[in-house]
Amino acid sequence: MLPDIWFLIYFSLFSFTTWTSAFNLDTENVMKKTGDRNSLFGFALAMHHQVTPRKELMLLVGAPKAKALSNQNANITGGLYKCPITSAERDCERVIFDNNADNDESKENQWMGVSVASQKVGGKVLVCAHRYEQRRHRNTAIESRDVTGQCYILSEDLVFRDDQFDANVKICHGRLPSHEKFGICQQGVASTFGKDSDYAVYGVPGAYYWKGIVHVESRSTDFTNFDDGPYEVGDENKRDESKVPVPQNSYLGFSLDSGKGITNQDELTFVSGAPRDKHSGAVVFLKMVRQSNTLEAEHILKGEGLASSFGYDVAVVDLNKDGWNDIVVGAPQFFDKEAEIGGAVYVYINQKGDWSNITPIRLNGTKDSMFGLAVENIGDINKDGYEDIAVGAPFTEGGKVFIYHGSSSGINTRPVQVLEGKHLNAENFGYSLAGGMDLDENNYPDIAIGSLGDSVFIYRFYYAIRKRVNNSLDALVFSFVGIYSCRVCYKCFPVVIVHIAVLFHIYNKNYLVALTDYLCIFPIQVQFLKEGCGPDHICQSNLKLNYNFCSRIDNQDRCSPFPNWVSNIANFPSISSAYIFMCVRRHTRVSFAKEDIKLNVKQLIIPLCFNSAANPSQVYFGGSVTGESAMKTEEDVGSLIQYEFRIINLGKSLKNLDNARLVIMWPKEINNKMWLLYLTKITSKNIENVVCSPTSEINSLKLKVLNSVINS
Repeated sequence: MLPDIWFLIYFSLFSFTTWTSAFNLDTENVMKKTGDRNSLFGFALAMHHQVTPRKELMLLVGAPKAKALSNQNANITGGLYKCPITSAERDCERVIFDNNADNDESKENQWMGVSVASQKVGGKVLVCAHRYEQRRHRNTAIESRDVTGQCYILSEDLVFRDDQFDANVKICHGRLPSHEKFGICQQGVASTFGKDSDYAVYGVPGAYYWKGIVHVESRSTDFTNFDDGPYEVGDENKRDESKVPVPQNSYLGFSLDSGKGITNQDELTFVSGAPRDKHSGAVVFLKMVRQSNTLEAEHILKGEGLASSFGYDVAVVDLNKDGWNDIVVGAPQFFDKEAEIGGAVYVYINQKGDWSNITPIRLNGTKDSMFGLAVENIGDINKDGYEDIAVGAPFTEGGKVFIYHGSSSGINTRPVQVLEGKHLNAENFGYSLAGGMDLDENNYPDIAIGSLGDSVFIYRFYYAIRKRVNNSLDALVFSFVGIYSCRVCYKCFPVVIVHIAVLFHIYNKNYLVALTDYLCIFPIQVQFLKEGCGPDHICQSNLKLNYNFCSRIDNQDRCSPFPNWVSNIANFPSISSAYIFMCVRRHTRVSFAKEDIKLNVKQLIIPLCFNSAANPSQVYFGGSVTGESAMKTEEDVGSLIQYEFRIINLGKSLKNLDNARLVIMWPKEINNKMWLLYLTKITSKNIENVVCSPTSEINSLKLKVLNSVINS
């Protein structure tokens, strides 16, 4: 007997730690809201916080091609929907207003919901229809229609009360018609409320031969101030076209935003895009002149690319937290062929109110993406003290939205997160944006993204502090040559508990978050290798082995597996034995029961060679027609044709795995059910168990067969 061989096994423990990056918007639990098909549900968005009569957070959604209400005397008018912040997809409700019609107006295809705005917490709601028509001289030879547009101001509970606080605003109503003046005003293409103010702002891009104007009205409930506007580009009273700071076909009023700290820390400035100004686009800063009730241009930003639509959308945002608002301008049709740029966003960092020598930072989109069609101030989503922006690119791979963080230098030019519509089956995802409000009340602002596929998506903030610790053991290889009487002992070491201290910073220190750690010691891999498998330890076998790590208590014949959540496996002093022995007798061999091993083959691929021959190779159909009843033998049918088919298996034998089948089709009869070829007999050579079906097709008339080959 050979001496015993002892194997003492030492485990080397290696550990490495990795940190995972954390984004701020949850892409796995996105809220989806869906409207009626082909209603353009999601064309415009606004977040709203109702305080009275009850507190309610909601998303307002414009659907400018929604079906008409019962009393609108139209088929398609558009409308406004309110969506609660729930996981339900189809719980948005239509807001009922504008449910009437007069003979001197037309609401068919008026596009109610083309723009939507909210005063946020406890404020009013503004919704517009830029294609609303006024009819003149109805049902006469000189009837005309003026596409003036209209807007509604609703109370915070989304009810139109038609009092001094709510209003149906028709700026161009009663003014001089024709496109040279106010006949195609298209009021409401853009609309908003002045930030931190009671002003309602309307874009009127079709006035004065599409020069465009901006109109501002106070919606204050303070009855002591009766001399506050309205204010208008070109003078609301004199209506002087020469005072409009852009040429014809500029579309001033196409996009709107506002804020203090743009040109003056204490004065409110209105920012409006004119995307067709001089075929490139412009953005105009407007200030209120209270003596004349006018809006005058303070500064104009000019676009750099021909037909780039500079000013298609604008956003006012303090990116670097210096107390001065910066300007973000979308130019979705900017194009650079060599660089394959399709769309751009220009970021102007305010130099304490001086805009004369500012070189903007340009963010570029990919070819044909329309990057910059929507830009939005989304608030400080990561709580670092700097406001952030979102940029829509709705025509790239289903649509994308890029998130950029503000910083002390202005803006981080690399997007920190890209939200993709293709994962949500969205169509033109990113066509509209809304942000800056905490809808789920977790103290972080959320983002709503609209599309042209009648769906809206709400992204919420989530906590993403992740740390991963990976531990690995050295591989152990046992090689047994010959037959030995041996025993294997595992030396046990005192357990060492590693304490990991994680230090992280939470900017909003007044807001406590409960975090739970999770420690997992799995997965554990064990491999059993057979001699002769090669240096790569890969064995070509179909053997499988299941195993459990378990513990035995007091030598009882039962094995209890460790649960997955066990964090430490240790031997405590109360347990006497600390050694486990495994004895193996000589001449012992490893075997596997094969009762439960099943061959689960779904498909076999075997190379075959197929040959066929016909004798004679050509035959002719003709002769006198004879009925079936006159047929007694095969010679009565006609000329004999012999077909031979030969199949050769070039691969391995199928044996008992499966059978091969040959399918033969032949022209049996012609259109009038007269016989063409008559199958008389099928025989085989050197092959056993050839079964052909259906047997009813073989000599179906029971004629006397004279040949013993495949005849027809």
